[in-house]
This record gives sequence, C-alpha cells and structure tokens, in this order.
Amino acid sequence: MIQNPFEAALAFTLEQECGPRWQEDGGYTNDRHDAGGETKYGISKRAHPTVNIKDLTIGRASKIYYDQYWMPHNYNLLPAEVAVCVWDFGVNSGPARAKKILQKMVGATDDGKIGPRTKELVQKAVRARRGADMLARDYNKERLRFLVNLYKNNPKKHGRYMRGWINRIIDLTAYAA
Repeated sequence: MIQNPFEAALAFTLEQECGPRWQEDGGYTNDRHDAGGETKYGISKRAHPTVNIKDLTIGRASKIYYDQYWMPHNYNLLPAEVAVCVWDFGVNSGPARAKKILQKMVGATDDGKIGPRTKELVQKAVRARRGADMLARDYNKERLRFLVNLYKNNPKKHGRYMRGWINRIIDLTAYAA
C-alpha cells in the first residue's frame, strides 16, 4: 500500500528517468535524439527553458514536480496506485495525454482535467475491477498500447526507446501493485 502518493511517484520516476545513480548526479543527459534535450532528474530544457538544467538540484526538481506536475493536475484526487501510474505517464508523455487516457478508460469526458466527475468514475472503476491496483494495471496496458502505436507510426524515431518504455511499464505495474 502506497502511503504518500507524491513521494512514491517521485521516487519511481526518478529511478526510471535517472537510473540507480539518481541521488549522485541526477542522471544528467543531453541526448541529441531526445526531443526534450538537456535533462536532469527527468526535468527537460524543452519543458523548462528558464531552468539551468546542468545545475538543477534534487530539491528544486522535487519542487518543480510538485508545483507544476502533481498539484495542478489533481493527481491527489486519485487512488494512490492509479495516481502514481497517471503521474509517471504524464511525466513521460505529457499530463493531458495521460489524464485523457484514464478518462476514456473510466467513461469520463476526456477533457484532460481531473475533477469531481473523473474522481467519481475512477472510484467506480476501482470497485468494478476489485481494486486500485487492478485499475492501475489496466491503465498501464493502455499506456503500452499508446507507445506501441507511437513506435508503429515512426519506428526509426521511437525504436531506440521502446525497450526502456516497456521495462518502465513492467516496473511500474509491479510498483503500483
């Protein structure tokens, strides 16, 4: 059972984005193939052009994640297991896309905003699937479908990332269980 959803989500994402040495160097990269460009702690220059990525600290990265990714997107309204999955997909592929996929799954209007109606329908889906962990598992299947379609549409561009994406989803499914 996940006690603090934000801390759990952040820990998982940092491990995935930066690797096991994330506490040492933040996983700093500047991969010319990555559309995000210069990245540290999973925070990209493309998404945060005013941030000095190379000198970014874990404290500042955590604050960016909480203030700009967690709270504005209302992940706190979701069961912890589901919140961690939607959050990680949002960090990886964009929050609006991540929330819309969840909304489609539960029958909510896919407006990319988690509010009372989405929360209600998520709770109903949790009951129908006999647990938030089961909804999280099904959500991760939808994420995988999305990524496979990305790959199919442009294998040359996305092929280099596919194995990592699949492993990330496998790890996340186990983590959210």
